[in-house]
Amino acid sequence: MVTRQLFRWLLQHEVNQALEKYPAVGAALAELGGKITDAEMRRLNALADVAHTDIIEIARAWLAERIP
Repeated sequence: MVTRQLFRWLLQHEVNQALEKYPAVGAALAELGGKITDAEMRRLNALADVAHTDIIEIARAWLAERIP
């Protein structure tokens, strides 16, 4: 069984690898800092996971409404 600590380490490792491979992702995420609440992120995730809305459509709509 994977412990939470090990799971967190594995997740952080994967994130670090992705940021090293795609540095622009880190910059894009930094721009979003403080602009999206946990509740809003859960709502957006539900659109993708429950309503099966295309992730690109979700992101574009959210960004168009909130980011100049």
